[in-house]
Amino acid sequence: MKEVVYRFEGKNIRTIIDEDEEYWFVAADIAMIMEISANDYIRYYNSAVIAENKRTFQRSELRIIRCPCKTIKTVNIDGVRNFCRKSESAHAKDVVNWLQREIIKVPDYKAYIKDLEDNARQMLKDNHIYYCAVDVAKALGYFNPKASVDKYCRNIYIKDADKSSSPEELIYIPSSDIYRLIVHSKQRIAKQFAEWVFDSVIPEQMQQL
Repeated sequence: MKEVVYRFEGKNIRTIIDEDEEYWFVAADIAMIMEISANDYIRYYNSAVIAENKRTFQRSELRIIRCPCKTIKTVNIDGVRNFCRKSESAHAKDVVNWLQREIIKVPDYKAYIKDLEDNARQMLKDNHIYYCAVDVAKALGYFNPKASVDKYCRNIYIKDADKSSSPEELIYIPSSDIYRLIVHSKQRIAKQFAEWVFDSVIPEQMQQL
């Protein structure tokens, strides 16, 4: 594990990064920047409050880390974000924005998607580019690429058969289905990509309607 200290509006947030590169923030520090008591923050996670709020609690959001001299209650990114969504603290929105800006740090999705597209076989149909679905699914680590394409893709185009291609290699998809495959993949970037789409891109588009 690695220990680092982040700053939020002049206040320290002690953070532990575990072997899976997951961030765990000291709950007392999160409570401090939200200007609530540490006990109130932790109480949010106890079974009585959960039952009262009828909330399905994900215990993986909270973790107790034992050090030689003490135990430390920590909470991960999802835990902080879920609390902020329900909190009436004036700092809730600022904390979520800070997480997105300083911790999550949206990757360069444009370059990532372009790499997937460039490494897949392509075809032009009605002035639109389609990509070999199996090539994309394999690059995303799907165990059964054909089944994954059948399950998640919505705009499949079947290319005319040729002697050099197997049936599954004749399935082509547009960029929109590449996004669907990314969201449902097991790669680490999938969760971040989904959060970016649903928490940033779509809300911004809806505001422009």
